[in-house]
Amino acid sequence: MEPFESGEHGNPHFSAKRARQSTADQEPSRPRKRNATACQVCRARKTKCDNKKPRCSYCQSIGASCEDWSNEPVRSAPDNQAVLDRIERLERTLLESSRYFQPSALQCRSSSQTASSASRSINVAKASTFQSNPQFFTVESVLSWPIFKRQFDSSLNLRELMTNPDSGNLDHLSPQSSGKNQNLMGVELESCSNLLDKFFGRIHIKNPILDEKEIRQWAREISFNGIGWGSRSCLVLLLCALGSISEDFPPKDPIEVPKCCKASDDYQLAEVWFGASQKRIGTLLSNGGGILEAQCFFFSAVYLMHTFRPFSAWPLFLQALACCQTFQCFSKSAADVVFPPQEFLEDGPGGRSEESVYWTCFKSELEIRFDLSLPGFNAANLTYPDFLPSPPLESLQNQDQAWYFYLAEIALRRLANQILSDFLPFNSPDSICDLTSIATRLSDFESQAEQWSKILPPEVDIHTGHDKDILRFILKGHLQNCYESMYWPFIVQAINWPQTRDRSLDYIVRKGLQVCVDRIWVNVPGFKHRHHGTWGMMRACTRSALVLLAAKRCNELTALLCIGWKEAVQQVIGLLEFWRGDCGDAENRRDILLTALRGF
Repeated sequence: MEPFESGEHGNPHFSAKRARQSTADQEPSRPRKRNATACQVCRARKTKCDNKKPRCSYCQSIGASCEDWSNEPVRSAPDNQAVLDRIERLERTLLESSRYFQPSALQCRSSSQTASSASRSINVAKASTFQSNPQFFTVESVLSWPIFKRQFDSSLNLRELMTNPDSGNLDHLSPQSSGKNQNLMGVELESCSNLLDKFFGRIHIKNPILDEKEIRQWAREISFNGIGWGSRSCLVLLLCALGSISEDFPPKDPIEVPKCCKASDDYQLAEVWFGASQKRIGTLLSNGGGILEAQCFFFSAVYLMHTFRPFSAWPLFLQALACCQTFQCFSKSAADVVFPPQEFLEDGPGGRSEESVYWTCFKSELEIRFDLSLPGFNAANLTYPDFLPSPPLESLQNQDQAWYFYLAEIALRRLANQILSDFLPFNSPDSICDLTSIATRLSDFESQAEQWSKILPPEVDIHTGHDKDILRFILKGHLQNCYESMYWPFIVQAINWPQTRDRSLDYIVRKGLQVCVDRIWVNVPGFKHRHHGTWGMMRACTRSALVLLAAKRCNELTALLCIGWKEAVQQVIGLLEFWRGDCGDAENRRDILLTALRGF
């Protein structure tokens, strides 16, 4: 701008020109603005906007805030800025469409209280908080339902199953004691680079929290100077371990056993890399936290989840989260939930990295904690952060899809969090609640989930995308989690209190049972793929299969089961059979499903 301004001074036409510009500034159609005039929501959807004021027709129909870009000045740096604009629009659109995130304290209320609760206005800037114990949503909870008549009580101790040495699982070992007793004497640059290629191509896209150029530079330094004992060496070793154990999605060839099973060379090599990293992880505990330390603990936990050691992984997720507590991003206020792209520049690279690392650690720790049903942690009040992570600036074009996925996943997890927060008080199988008090709330959540799926950009569109895209596969699975959470209280009440249930709500129970079938089939493409969430996927599919079997045992609900439920259960049995040699609870859960299915 400076050369342009210096050229105008002294120009006799300058005053007249500025006067014309000043007059034109008062006219909305004349200023030098962005060429596109569609509102932010329509631009994110890539559809035509009719530009009606104060809100266009589409925004009016969904109740979204309608803001256009006409007031934004044209800025330079078009390459990165174009991508920043697209991601910023996704952030705004996701937040605008998910406007029901204020925590509510729904309880079993009278019908007069229901109307007041359902009409409450929900503010997106407020945090979602769990007020109830989520243990009712686990496989072990379903196995303890009265419909199974205590038949499977001996299989309710998940820790015992996962840490039993006879199961073939390694969760009974400390991370430092796993793998071959080999020392990694050095790092060969070519092999390290190949493993990093696999890591960044298969794993990093799901949690884009690293600077690839920086990591590769550290790998070169380590290969030339030797492996050190600091956080950089620890992180590079971890990424090589993950690269070694990572797999293509979906598997290129039909396989009957895991490609990277415990006996495979890739698995054993991964254990060597991981063992070397864990010899250095202890030195990070006294560093007082920081981004590198958080990343080391996080990826240690990710590796353990890849190898089905959730009880060993959870403390590391928790430690990674503890390392984040000094991050400056915690100083953001609720007003900073939505911010314009230029603030990415003002935050600086450190701030952007902090936000991304914190979000990643937070959602991973929260997810695994629910499945493990850890004493003393289930009932804790957990508040979701009131800000979204900012994308990186360097090489942003190459990470476009990863960041769309990352932000879309966070938005969906916010919704899932709110559903659990509102509906968990109604999930107990031991008492009857008036579910009409949440039936009216259900349509709100259904609308939010549907709207979330509609506003996804083409890069991660779950309706039109490629079936072999791991990111779309994960988003589809998370969406099924949301739907199952919505219908869960109605399923619990119907199966455990079938004769006294409110039959006017059977249509919701039918929806819930259909979602159980849908979840299984949605996840079938990833049944034989090892990744961070494979164990969680197995647990979710097993839970859905158990619900279907419980409904079949209940004569009053047989008519509500959809066609194909039995085939879906058989698919889950095949899933558990496939992983039984690697996962401690897989064989036990397979046997339970076979026993429960017998006779149907």
